[in-house]
Amino acid sequence: MNYAQAQRAAQRKVTVLQIVMVAVVAALFWLAMGWHAGLAALYGSLIVALNTLMQARQLKRADRIAGLSAERNLRYLYRCAAERLIATVVLLAVGIGMLRLEPMPLLVGYIIAQVALVYGWFLESSARRKHG
Repeated sequence: MNYAQAQRAAQRKVTVLQIVMVAVVAALFWLAMGWHAGLAALYGSLIVALNTLMQARQLKRADRIAGLSAERNLRYLYRCAAERLIATVVLLAVGIGMLRLEPMPLLVGYIIAQVALVYGWFLESSARRKHG
């Protein structure tokens, strides 16, 4: 298995892990606190998914825009990090404020999805070490 295949396999594992963990957490909140709480946990995890999609899109765009210029690349990536942070804060505020979702399940869903994402980074770095 080459590096690209190992990276795709790690990404699939992370995606499956995220889905399973979020589904379990949402189901637990649904059973314990009702369907509003389960929906809040799902919403929190969707914030992480959207953030991940934004990051992937921005990394591709940074490569296209900045090319090999380290200064331009770094400046663009700092701006992208700020955009993702703002998007996360706005989506959390919309979920809690406008949609009136339960804060605790929303944040737990967000944290669980984030933990699965960090686990994915460990899987990817493991694949990178194995394939040089």
